[in-house]
Amino acid sequence: MRGSLWFKRFVTCVALLSLLQVGAGCSDDEDDDMGTTGTGGAEETGGTEETGGTEETGGTEETGGTEETGGTEETGGTDQPADPAVYAAATFLSAPMPTTFITLSDSLTGEISVDDAVLEIPASTTVVGPVGTGSLYVGTAGSSFITRYELNEAGDGLEEKESLDFSSYGVSNTRTYGSNWYFLDDHKAYLVTDGQIILWDPTDMVLLGKTIDIPEIVRGNPDTPGQNYTNSFTAAPIMDGDTLYYFTGWDSRSAGVITIEPASTVVAIDTVNDTAEVFVDERCGYARDGYIDGDYIYIASEAVAAGVNYLNAENGGEPCMVRFNKATGEYDDSYLIKLNELADGAPVGSMVVAPTGESFIFVLDTEAADAALADNPQLSNARYLSVGSFWKTAEFVPGETPTLELTDNPLASGAVLPIELADGLKMTATFDTMGDMDLREITSEGVVPTDVVNAKVDGNTSFVVQLQ
Repeated sequence: MRGSLWFKRFVTCVALLSLLQVGAGCSDDEDDDMGTTGTGGAEETGGTEETGGTEETGGTEETGGTEETGGTEETGGTDQPADPAVYAAATFLSAPMPTTFITLSDSLTGEISVDDAVLEIPASTTVVGPVGTGSLYVGTAGSSFITRYELNEAGDGLEEKESLDFSSYGVSNTRTYGSNWYFLDDHKAYLVTDGQIILWDPTDMVLLGKTIDIPEIVRGNPDTPGQNYTNSFTAAPIMDGDTLYYFTGWDSRSAGVITIEPASTVVAIDTVNDTAEVFVDERCGYARDGYIDGDYIYIASEAVAAGVNYLNAENGGEPCMVRFNKATGEYDDSYLIKLNELADGAPVGSMVVAPTGESFIFVLDTEAADAALADNPQLSNARYLSVGSFWKTAEFVPGETPTLELTDNPLASGAVLPIELADGLKMTATFDTMGDMDLREITSEGVVPTDVVNAKVDGNTSFVVQLQ
């Protein structure tokens, strides 16, 4: 049995997460609108390899070659000292007043405390930015603006720069998943939102006067005429060559009850010509976590879908995996994997890919979950269940015949908020067994504390940007 102290901490942190919108859609139950996997973390712009791993973003390779830390090695062989890393961690606390604290640190270990914040914003925010540019961008709940901040010359503070208004495109809330903001280069970025992708310039801070229409991701809810399902975007879009892939699912929410629509999409964006195609699968709900192997993208349901099905199968089908053929632009109609069958019937969801290509998926420890449910009825909300540390980690190999093997990792949260940093480093915020939020590295052994990423944080710290 888990103690009341653990649950108070857990509920406090989950309540903070509830202020982060899932995707950019409007929820019919704001209090249940929590960012989980598909995250809250900023998806940086180094691009992803076909295995799902990230390419290094520490600098370009010149004739003399550059060090991944960002220090260039001159042709004459002289090593230039690398600038120390600077990370900006954004922590949201709801009391005494809703505030985002942005703290600068040269390390992702130890303790990152709001007492050391260099910037306080009186709102729930999204904080994103491309790796190593010295800039970060803040979107705010209930606002159509995003504001750029730059690291000062001393490296110990942030300077406010320009703001950009997206209201001309119908945007009224720039607090989203970090992955809704995708930076392609110094002068082109995407805001992926309901039914459209908005192009903007993150350096000149202007709108580029163009959108990419994706109306297929907007779906009406027949149970509530005049309202749409909530779009839920992946936290981990994949860049493959010049094509950027997003994955979306749909749900509806009312009075803490989530219902999963048994369908999902692949959005394939041509980042050269700024066009997109949307492909819809009507078999598998909340398939939002992708892994590329050859011509196929394997796309698995995430932990919320597993939790919905476990709590009440009438509200959502069994978590599943489909595959999409990049070469033909079609789903494989003959391929549909029921994920629970790979774990002897236990609920399965949320696939995460390490930079080195290994993939993992989470399996609900039903004994631990049921014990907690008996004491804490709030866990009957599938998002609370997915965020709680009730999930086993399994090595997962997608493919023609997928395999799943449990690891010895301790129970963890089923919510993964992937953030890509320089030099192939990938991390996530997660809950530990005491209900506190920690920063952990995504490695070839799963989501674990390492010498590089192992930090305690004060509250909801779902966004980390590497400034240099």
